[in-house]
Amino acid sequence: THPHQALQTYIEAAAAGSTYAKVWLAQKYSKENNKELAVKYLKDCLEVEDLSTSNLLACATLLRKFQEFPLALEAYTLAAKRGDQSAIASVITYLEAGAPGIERDVEEAAKWREKLPEAWRSSP
Repeated sequence: THPHQALQTYIEAAAAGSTYAKVWLAQKYSKENNKELAVKYLKDCLEVEDLSTSNLLACATLLRKFQEFPLALEAYTLAAKRGDQSAIASVITYLEAGAPGIERDVEEAAKWREKLPEAWRSSP
């Protein structure tokens, strides 16, 4: 019933380390297209050690939306290290094609490609 107080509570909870609050704020500011605050909380989310793989992928998607490609790659890499195959494919794509702020690294991409099932390895 008090949106301003609720927002302030989420901000305080995020500052105190609440993962839920960080994710909530990242989503809120992303929906409002407030890049500065969205990216701030998305970066905070990437520092959460036990952030779920699905939240990592959601963060990567939002970071891509704001054209924060190095941070998106970081999120995809964290999810890829957990074995998420779609994240591995995204890491490969970034490393093979490059993006603003990301150097091409086909050798590193080849290492990640080896982690994919055989049927996926030759896919572009």
